[in-house]
Amino acid sequence: MHPPEAPSGSVYTSCYCEENIYLLGKAFLESSAAFILSWEASVVFISNETKTVILCQAANSRRDYFLPGHFPVVWDYHVILILTSKTSGESFVYDFDTRMKMGCPFDEYYDGTFPLGETLPKQFQRQGCFIRWTKDY
Repeated sequence: MHPPEAPSGSVYTSCYCEENIYLLGKAFLESSAAFILSWEASVVFISNETKTVILCQAANSRRDYFLPGHFPVVWDYHVILILTSKTSGESFVYDFDTRMKMGCPFDEYYDGTFPLGETLPKQFQRQGCFIRWTKDY
């Protein structure tokens, strides 16, 4: 299964991931009735209690000496969009701020973005809040 391509003209503004994802999700949901019948959209807020979550494969990271090959950043929070096929259950991640492809399979995105998982000190571990997007955005 192939993920839907991001709508043409998708807006990106640096440092405004929540706005970028809102506009992207809205564009997907307004694209066609077929999209709404085929895909479920969810927004994920990623952060933690200390507001110091490590995300790897960050597009704007120039430092990979800390985790060679992983290009980490430490952010207070990040927001991504997940589209899940209503027929196959496959999920794809849309993130403007990653080196990974737009519409990346969920497992690939998760493994690339959080390669150290629970081995990181607790202050850098991620927590997520999934919010299912309805058409009443």
